[in-house]
Amino acid sequence: KAAQEAENRGFQAGYDKGLAEAERAIREQYAGMIAEAQDVLQQAHSLKRQIIREAEPFLVELSIAVAEKIVDRQLTVTREWIVDMVRKLLSRTQGHRTITLCVSPKQFELVQNAREELIHAVDSQAELVIVPDAGVKDQGCIIRTAFGSIDGRIDTQLKELKNALLQIAAQNEGLSSENENS
Repeated sequence: KAAQEAENRGFQAGYDKGLAEAERAIREQYAGMIAEAQDVLQQAHSLKRQIIREAEPFLVELSIAVAEKIVDRQLTVTREWIVDMVRKLLSRTQGHRTITLCVSPKQFELVQNAREELIHAVDSQAELVIVPDAGVKDQGCIIRTAFGSIDGRIDTQLKELKNALLQIAAQNEGLSSENENS
């Protein structure tokens, strides 16, 4: 009986030792798998940020191209919008004696026909001169006064928007790079 008990104790001790070693090995393996999964997740996040950074300039270009088409289509369909835009720009010229409104040769007749409406947007003492200008290729305008010009060309406004968006994207990329290096 004593031999049987000694054998059982030996068996139990071996079993407990084997169980402890197996648990330790599984914990180590599990910890390794968790670390590997975290590393893969971190790489995926980095890759996602990189893809977004690389896609931003393309998306800005695409957005501006779509905006150009929409604006051009809207201006073609709704000609009153052009006159309304010019009127709003002219309202920023208060206090000037002579205001020269340069418009696309294609839009000259339309704007000239709206002259009476546009005169109400400027100072009552101001002289409004409307001239066709080949430098204005779209439905926008350039307003010239003795103190400077207001560029109301649609393509110029879209270029400014594009540059601002690209600048923001570049700043965000700089911030992302700093955050990744921290």
